[in-house]
Amino acid sequence: MALAVEFHHPFDDGNGRMSRLLMNLILMRHGYPITVIKADETTRNRYLAALSEADAGEPEPFLRFIIENVEASLRLMLRAARGEAIDEPSDLDKKLALLKKQVFTQYNATQGIWNTRKQETIFDELLNYWLTDLENETSRFDELFGRKEYISAVYFGPKSLETITPTSKPSLAIEFINKSFKSVNKLSTGVSLAITWENIRIDNTFIDVTLNINFIFQIEKIIFLARIIESTPNYNNDAQTRIVDLKIEDISNKTKLSYASPFDTNQIHEINYQLANKVYDFIVTKLAEADKPPA
Repeated sequence: MALAVEFHHPFDDGNGRMSRLLMNLILMRHGYPITVIKADETTRNRYLAALSEADAGEPEPFLRFIIENVEASLRLMLRAARGEAIDEPSDLDKKLALLKKQVFTQYNATQGIWNTRKQETIFDELLNYWLTDLENETSRFDELFGRKEYISAVYFGPKSLETITPTSKPSLAIEFINKSFKSVNKLSTGVSLAITWENIRIDNTFIDVTLNINFIFQIEKIIFLARIIESTPNYNNDAQTRIVDLKIEDISNKTKLSYASPFDTNQIHEINYQLANKVYDFIVTKLAEADKPPA
């Protein structure tokens, strides 16, 4: 056995496979079983440390290490010959790791699709933060207008929806969505929230602005849409409605809305910040247009 160990040691780093093959050949020629140096971190560290000591002129630790591995191989052969189980603790760890990988892969797959279980958690995981943060970003416009109201709706198919009556309290509009999700067994297809500012505080200027946001729930992704709707009487007192669609690409190029948690709150906050800027730009544009005399 010492001969096999001595034959292994002189090989430079990078020739480990060859040295172990030749060492096992010598062991087999002298009636010993082959020895396998396991790849787990603990065994590998002991193996490398013993080799380093041998390089420094202390071969004894490396000899003991190889003897231990040969003895382990002998015990394994004897258990197999007696018909006993030859699984080792490390084998169980490997099998358990594979099982965990399979279970978690399936679990994550169910977390990544729209279903009733995800519907029960989507408010707490995404919508509550998103809508509350949006309110914080857009409430800075409130002082410019005489009135503000919210309307929220939850859709359960093309012909089924639940909608709240207009309210001045954002907490009621947001909580309505939460209760709608958790009080029914139907799968929602979408959520919308409309924030409307009315009666801008400038004499003889009529500007009403609505920020409407929508979450459309598809099987593997969430589609987010936003638009600004403005209804303004023209100089002939005829109601005019202008709709400006805000594509997600116009707001954030980096946002990817999927059902896998956790959602990126920094990106969500950035979207809401950009939405607030869009509302500001719209108001400023309408005020500039109001200063122009009719053609």
